[in-house]
Amino acid sequence: MEGKPKKPVCWIPVASIGHAIEVLIILTAPGATVSGWPGKRGSSTKLLAEVPLNNGESLWVVFREEIVTPKVAAIIKETKAKVLAAHQTAIDFSESGLRGMLIGTEPDGSKVFYEVALTQP
Repeated sequence: MEGKPKKPVCWIPVASIGHAIEVLIILTAPGATVSGWPGKRGSSTKLLAEVPLNNGESLWVVFREEIVTPKVAAIIKETKAKVLAAHQTAIDFSESGLRGMLIGTEPDGSKVFYEVALTQP
């Protein structure tokens, strides 16, 4: 099967405290010059997968560790508080490992997904 991963699972390391792992999905045009993979040199990305597509484009999945900005930290904190308040009686938030997904749109139009811990101390 074309584009089949060499390994069925690729584990991404946990981010350091105050950091987040950013995963990027990038399409490159047929014949695009890419040195290694997108962002390797300029953004210190690490390659997860490259999939050549039938139309000649390539789909790349890369990741990097980024500092969580105060703006992003505030958005996550505010959204988690709303979720916890709205579902306090329906969900046991003390359960270890409870996670949530926050989805939004960046100013440049790209989509962003934050996977966060919902567990309350």
